[in-house]
Amino acid sequence: MLSRSVEHFEKEGRHSLANDVLRCLLSQTVFSTASRGRWWERLSLNLDHHLGEKEQCLDVIYTALSDPHLRPARRLSLLQRAHKLCQAGTGQKGQPNSFKKTTGKKGVSSKRRNSSLKEKNSRVTYKLSDFPEMDLAAAPEVYITGKLFRTDSQVVFRASSSDSPNSHTFVRVEGYAAYHYGSSEGWPCAVHAESSTFSAMFALLLWEIIFSPGVADVFRTPYQNGPLDLFSEHFYENRKAIIDAKLKWLLSASSEDIASSVEATWERQCGKVCAGMNWELFPSVEDAKNLAVCMAGHLLSRICEVFAKDYGHCHGGLPDLTLWNPGERTCKFVEVKGPGDRLSQKQLVWLSRLLQWGCSVEVCRVRAIS
Repeated sequence: MLSRSVEHFEKEGRHSLANDVLRCLLSQTVFSTASRGRWWERLSLNLDHHLGEKEQCLDVIYTALSDPHLRPARRLSLLQRAHKLCQAGTGQKGQPNSFKKTTGKKGVSSKRRNSSLKEKNSRVTYKLSDFPEMDLAAAPEVYITGKLFRTDSQVVFRASSSDSPNSHTFVRVEGYAAYHYGSSEGWPCAVHAESSTFSAMFALLLWEIIFSPGVADVFRTPYQNGPLDLFSEHFYENRKAIIDAKLKWLLSASSEDIASSVEATWERQCGKVCAGMNWELFPSVEDAKNLAVCMAGHLLSRICEVFAKDYGHCHGGLPDLTLWNPGERTCKFVEVKGPGDRLSQKQLVWLSRLLQWGCSVEVCRVRAIS
């Protein structure tokens, strides 16, 4: 109820009251800890953008960064705001800065605005060095061009048909990028599924652990698609020994062993319902096996670890395309951006994470031509 009231107060322009509620919510760590990052972000936004309290905003960000419940994407968003504030104004980089007064609506003096804005131009004592660096690896970017067509409902690109070079098909920007990588870059296999590709690998490799009967009170009906604790941190905690053993096995498993593990799960469970598993994602078990082999054990172990520890919050931001070449046993992950699109914080975090794991990753920007 309190969390819902924040949005209501913000829509009414009562940002000071919204902040009071947010501070109340953040004063406890018992309920809805998964929402704390969003609360910190709203509080800093209100202070910075709506109330002009730059110093208070930096106070909030400084405190938020020590919150153990703060997730990577929210942390990045707060750091970006802190760095922007520290670099703003007339001061030099790394030195205390001052902020100019601004007015509200056109023709309205700042003197007539809410009293909470009176100190808007007070000096900011924080420096860039007070905040950690935004330590993210930047994915390389490539640019391709395509002929764009606008329909009543969407924007599409024209690609040549794989069956006949003289015929064409119209696809969305991700499909056009997949066509480019297949026809021009030598990637014979591609799937546009974002997080579904990763959650499918997680399900195929950890199926027996997901549905393990060894944890009490997580299966109450035979119709569940997963244990009740799957989306909480307790999933890993309740199965730590067997999950760690599986992750360790993946690190040293041969390609043949990984393929056999995927095939065994497919043969026993194909068609059954499981959270994150879309059986139609792969045309056959061979496609699933080939992708698992191309991803290799060290990457599969990393992915499964993230999903096991934070299943409820790790899906957002994964790359659009997964490409693989069974003949060369290689794979690539591509985030596709159409004209005017920007990378989100979650996407930046996942791209950096994959790069740090040694994956081949890039951002493909599609430029439209008339």
